Amino acid sequence: MNEQVLAAPLHVTSRRRKLANAVVAALAGATIATAIIVANGRDAGHSGPGATELKGPGFTIAYPREWQPVPAAKLPDGAAAMLRRTDGKGAVIVRRKAQPRDGGLRALTGQLTTTLDRRFDDFQFVSARIARTRAGNAFLYTFLRTKQKTAQSIALVKVGAANYTLDGVAATGDQRVAREVAAIVRSFGR
Repeated sequence: MNEQVLAAPLHVTSRRRKLANAVVAALAGATIATAIIVANGRDAGHSGPGATELKGPGFTIAYPREWQPVPAAKLPDGAAAMLRRTDGKGAVIVRRKAQPRDGGLRALTGQLTTTLDRRFDDFQFVSARIARTRAGNAFLYTFLRTKQKTAQSIALVKVGAANYTLDGVAATGDQRVAREVAAIVRSFGR
């Protein structure tokens, strides 16, 4: 048989697989954003039944039993706290940050999009909006990393006089993990 004949179906399958992965990734990203937005009308102060609270410097964050806090000695640089799902399919990192320059949400969205698009060759924007957390309103920016097969969100939250960034990551294809990340972000506050 001709090698080109054998290779042709694999190429079509590869395109279909890429399309299927992109659809699954988009669904996971949309789930994080939607789960946070839908909860705006409900109490954003907890992460569901059986949630445990982690008290950090100036904040509290709740997480479900499938998640664990990362010990202080193993935190990434600049992190005030980090939660990781025990199966490795999700993580939320909390960092204290300076207040963003006041340029409006549209400008902030544009800056983040430009920065992330340059940083990641597999970046795909999902949404940017205001979401409710236990601390109050937060700016929520959600995007996909298609090659990494992750849905990620960045939430900018103010607790008292302090500003925080919450970086949430969920493996694509697992809606439960995406909903858990959203619940953890919603629970952030005092």
